[in-house]
Amino acid sequence: MPFSIKRFLQNFDSFRAIFISALLCAAFLWGFYTNHYAIAFVFSAGCMLAYFPNIEGNNTERFWGMLSGILWGLLCIFIFSFTAHWPFYGQLISNLTVVFFSAMLSIFGNRGVMVSFGGLFAIVIGHAVIRLDISQSNTLLFALLGGLSYLLLAAISHLVYQSRNIFILLSEQVLHIHLYMQCVHANVFESSPSKSQIGLLKIMVKINTVQELLRTMLMFRRKLKKKSTTKTTQLAIFKDLVDIYELTLASPQHNLVSDGAFSNDQETIRPFEQFSNQFLDALNAMGKDWLLGKNLDISQLQNLETTWLSCEQAIGIYFQKYPPSTSREGALQLRNILDFYAAELQKLHSIFERLQHGVLENDTQVYLKFITIQKYSLQTFKEAFSRNAPTFRFAVRLCVAFLIGMLVSYYTQAAYTQWTLVTIIVIMRPGYVLTKRRAYFRLSGTVLGLLLAGIFSLLALPTMIWGIASCLSIYLGFMCINRNYSLASGFITFSLMGLLHFQKLDVDELLLTRLIHSFIGVCIVFFVNYTVFPVWEKNNFRIYLKKVLKANLAYFNAMYDIYNHKTDTDDVYRLARKRALVENGNLASAFENIQSEPKSKQKEVNLFYALILLNHTLIGSIASFSTFIQNHQTTDVSENFELIKNYIKENLEAATDILDLKTTSGHISYEDVEESFEILHKKYTKINLDRDIELQSGTKLGSTDTRARLLEGKVVLDQLHAFVQVAENIKYYVGVLSQSTDKK
Repeated sequence: MPFSIKRFLQNFDSFRAIFISALLCAAFLWGFYTNHYAIAFVFSAGCMLAYFPNIEGNNTERFWGMLSGILWGLLCIFIFSFTAHWPFYGQLISNLTVVFFSAMLSIFGNRGVMVSFGGLFAIVIGHAVIRLDISQSNTLLFALLGGLSYLLLAAISHLVYQSRNIFILLSEQVLHIHLYMQCVHANVFESSPSKSQIGLLKIMVKINTVQELLRTMLMFRRKLKKKSTTKTTQLAIFKDLVDIYELTLASPQHNLVSDGAFSNDQETIRPFEQFSNQFLDALNAMGKDWLLGKNLDISQLQNLETTWLSCEQAIGIYFQKYPPSTSREGALQLRNILDFYAAELQKLHSIFERLQHGVLENDTQVYLKFITIQKYSLQTFKEAFSRNAPTFRFAVRLCVAFLIGMLVSYYTQAAYTQWTLVTIIVIMRPGYVLTKRRAYFRLSGTVLGLLLAGIFSLLALPTMIWGIASCLSIYLGFMCINRNYSLASGFITFSLMGLLHFQKLDVDELLLTRLIHSFIGVCIVFFVNYTVFPVWEKNNFRIYLKKVLKANLAYFNAMYDIYNHKTDTDDVYRLARKRALVENGNLASAFENIQSEPKSKQKEVNLFYALILLNHTLIGSIASFSTFIQNHQTTDVSENFELIKNYIKENLEAATDILDLKTTSGHISYEDVEESFEILHKKYTKINLDRDIELQSGTKLGSTDTRARLLEGKVVLDQLHAFVQVAENIKYYVGVLSQSTDKK
């Protein structure tokens, strides 16, 4: 079986699809064969109320999320059934009130979104239940039984599955880092890089998403027990992977193939390219082995160590091949790359050691500060009631769309109008782009499912074949729900047609009805999305950009503190790094959405792109310098370095002030910066001369601390120049962005 299929079958959606599809199929089969269809339908609806909030995360939040989904869904069903016999406009007001408050629950993060969707689903289910022969009390009772059945089954299964799921997510993390590192490898060793910078940013978004999920699963606890456990081992491996990711960001990306120093000397860089390829292979094998539950191959580490030594020998040969004045800059560049390789190799060694011997935690460190904790408070709910709040605007749009759907249903008196309402609640999303994608997937999936049902009907297949195909379709639909919504919609549509076939209804007649109602729902959503509180991602770009600038500045300051005080990385540094990576990922994700908006909303897209790339370059430079100072003995910070650092900081702060519409005034002139650079260059030249004297006196190539000071001087000068250029450009382009906003 191809690895991609194995990877797909082992994800979380495939696991939870087993239980929800088994419960639904068992309920409907029992209902049809015992003529208790109404009970089976309501029981299945209750299962769905618990299923929606059952998303990835720690087991505690998952349990309370499922329980909240059940209780909120039951309350919505009760309100609907209680008002079902009111005059139409009374029902309308009641339904819209429930829809509004359900939509507002999405303020409470991803799990809140799913509890919110469960409430909306309950309202739609209510429209179907009133046509069934079942009392209000039995509706609530069997819906509660369905919800609790799924809750119990899911809670028990996840206690067993959680550890395995963490390893699957760790493997996904490794494979994403491998993909990112492949792009970096192409930038360094290939004449034609395989990925654009925006491609790297998309991978970065995926890495950040998995990292945040792993943090909630591994760090959501009060303290670590003082013994070696699977979870502490997984947490330690996760930290190592975050460090490898930072090393990947920090890796020098200067193309060695086109570099003048090595363009005619490919023999020198061949061992470096070989090491990079072997490390990529090791990461790829590690990710696949974890996913498949195999043991890691220790021989890969031995091969990497041998190749690393070959790289070190290649530097010595290169330095002896040319005069020092010619070879020194190239040798220092290769030495810097080799130091990164050593750090990567050390982290890989650490992961192998942890897997073989486990991890013994001797402290009771609290990790909650590394998690984005969702506040479930009334105050959070109140703060969302603002005309400019995204959740409030979304709730209003959804109410308007639902209102139109109910009016269409009332005045046309058409059958199965709940399908229009289902389409509305399924595809309506807070932003234009998400709604657009959802609508396309919904329609294409519906057409696919109806075509398949039409073929079954045309062939007049027996009921048993319909039943088997419908059960399989339910499982496939839930398995694809977050990976390929178009396929998921197709499978679920087909299973619904199979359900109606079991009721002895004319499926041929219902095929067109389903398609028409889905199309009407899509039209209503698009109309409302354009006319009622429209939300465009480009309007939020400045908000994301300001968060990125503040996070990057905090990351820069944390890096400087380590360099200045000569300390190891601490929680302040790690937290600053985490926030910088997350915020840059959010900015890249926002830009991806902007690219899918109408062309009239993309007038500033090139400016947005420039700012994203500049900030991505900035965190790469910070990670690069941070990695260097963590792995080398460094000298004291000079006054000139301090002045240039403050100039960089002033530019980044000025960019933030411009976004806040504040006046900016720098205290450090560029002339002072140039003078400081000149002094630093003179110091670097002096170290070069000292190194020449050492070599002429017969000092061995790898001895004395002069070479270490020479390497530090080169890295410091290169990084400071990069920091200054990027900070100035960020300030400039933020100013241009502000001016374009003022003109509007």
